[in-house]
Amino acid sequence: MNALRSVAWLSLVFCLLLGQVGCGDSTTTPPDPGGTPSASPTRIVSLAPALTRMIQDLGGGGLIVGGDDSHLKVFASFEQPTVGQFNQINSEAIIALKPTHVLAMVGQEGVPAELETLAKSNNFKLVTFAYPTSVRDVEVIMRGPPVVDQTGKMLVGEESLAFLVNTDPLMANRVVNDMVARLGQIDALTSTVAPPGDKPRVLLVMALEPEVRAIGPKTVLHDVLTSYAGAYNAAIPEHKPMTPEEEKDPELRKAYFERLSKDPADLVGPAPVMTREMLLDAKPDVILLILPGEPPIEVPDLDPRLADFKGLDIPAVKNDRVLLISSPQSQLPSTTLPQVAADMAKAIHPSLTAPIDKLMAPPAPEPDPTDPPAQPGTSEKIEARTSVNAE
Repeated sequence: MNALRSVAWLSLVFCLLLGQVGCGDSTTTPPDPGGTPSASPTRIVSLAPALTRMIQDLGGGGLIVGGDDSHLKVFASFEQPTVGQFNQINSEAIIALKPTHVLAMVGQEGVPAELETLAKSNNFKLVTFAYPTSVRDVEVIMRGPPVVDQTGKMLVGEESLAFLVNTDPLMANRVVNDMVARLGQIDALTSTVAPPGDKPRVLLVMALEPEVRAIGPKTVLHDVLTSYAGAYNAAIPEHKPMTPEEEKDPELRKAYFERLSKDPADLVGPAPVMTREMLLDAKPDVILLILPGEPPIEVPDLDPRLADFKGLDIPAVKNDRVLLISSPQSQLPSTTLPQVAADMAKAIHPSLTAPIDKLMAPPAPEPDPTDPPAQPGTSEKIEARTSVNAE
């Protein structure tokens, strides 16, 4: 079986840890609109590709002078120097870049002591955000809670990325609102084929080695799956009827009712290991492998990566519904979430592929006023030819 322990996978494991969004201090200097390393006083080293993507979409890409090693796998054209990994920082590389800010996402483990010491001794600000657990958390990281001044002008929170890179509040809100709107449009589509009470059970898998590890509740991808992609998370156990043994034994009966009183989502963690027995109990209709950069599944029965699912009496296996999403940014809790939701929804609900592709297509360029006017009948012929090609 191929090794799947990539830096991107490790990034997701950390991303699934719990926490609440917050950050340290920041300064504000105008971003370089050119998208290249800037001569501005603000120089950012990003240790989280998700933050890098947010900054790029907020117009501050020119402030980024370096990133951690995982940037090379997530971004096809990241040309800035890299500085190691979050827990194994190359101190000399960071010092050489002379950052004013080093950005990171942190979980319960907190910030490595070496990085804190480096920040103090080299006079840069260490700005940390807790790993988001929902789409809402991503919004807050980008622009903070909505703030309106006395004149009615919309502002961004002082602990947001938009404030750090000095993004115009109107632009910041436009970026965030576009992300939220696209997710809402995907939800509207999936609701037409999967209304509440009739959604398929889908298991999201983020690793196959050394064991099958799923994506559980209180994670961004769980939120995307259940709130927008039209599915239930099969990693969350269903309540089972009481067994004869539980009916007879007072202690077992008491334990059963205690389990029944709890939210099933509280019974599993954010990254549960799925044994074969648990997979059988989960009964997923679809298994989605969220594995950035993995080659496609050609012949499922012969693919060694799927060995743990072989022979299981579950709908996903019996109906050949073990599917792969391998986009390099499919694990990022960032502005790419609409595309992640779209990929999930198309895999789960194939009948929605055409409308989702239409929704996610980039807008057509505006016509050039210097172009000559179209001849009579031209647009009609083009439309007819396009229809033939679509068939």
